[in-house]
Amino acid sequence: MFSDRPVEVQSDSHSVVTLKEILNAFPRNVSERIDRTLLNLVTTSNHPGDKIKVSMEIITLIFTKTGKIDEMEFLLSQLVSDKLVQGSPYVNGEITVSVKGWNRVAELQSQLNRKESDQAFIAMWFDPSMNSAADAIMRAINEAGYKAIRIDKKEHNNKIDDEIIAEIKKSKFVVADFTGHRGGVYFEAGFGMGLGKPVIWICREDSLGDLHFDTRQYSHIVWKNENELYTDLLNRIRATID
Repeated sequence: MFSDRPVEVQSDSHSVVTLKEILNAFPRNVSERIDRTLLNLVTTSNHPGDKIKVSMEIITLIFTKTGKIDEMEFLLSQLVSDKLVQGSPYVNGEITVSVKGWNRVAELQSQLNRKESDQAFIAMWFDPSMNSAADAIMRAINEAGYKAIRIDKKEHNNKIDDEIIAEIKKSKFVVADFTGHRGGVYFEAGFGMGLGKPVIWICREDSLGDLHFDTRQYSHIVWKNENELYTDLLNRIRATID
């Protein structure tokens, strides 16, 4: 279903942020990095008990400062020591989020939700050909009881990348549609994940084969038409967003 070659991701003019903004979003201490790592591991798990292969392919899920294997293994080992994760935390091993880990995630998400609004940020390719899909996404979000934010529809006087950062920070979750493979969508989904926000990954069926390899591990809603997109997204929001 996926292509073996990396796809050339189309860039967006609004995907540029400062190094300071990125560094400020990075967890400041080890305990927070461990919590964020656990949240990411649950995001990539298709179901409770799902096994995750420990390899360099998942290092983007682990909040390492160095991007090195030994730091990744250290953080995963701590999760095992805390009984939040089971299995071998070393390269070529397999890990599974434990019942205690899932309970910890529920606690962390509850803490995040108390601080957040009922806003949902939409990251997608805002091309005229995607208007009906954008409408379906907004309808699903609104029907689920949340306020949908499209940065291209919001009036503001700031730089658009400043508005994106601000709105993602204010949002409870992010809906990211990778149809068209825009660089800004990859950034916005990643920034949301870095803040511990739930991200709902979606992609039109004819674009699925070109997904970037770093995001293929996530469970995507794959849609063929706008009615299917609306129904599946609404069900996913109701099932995963408290």
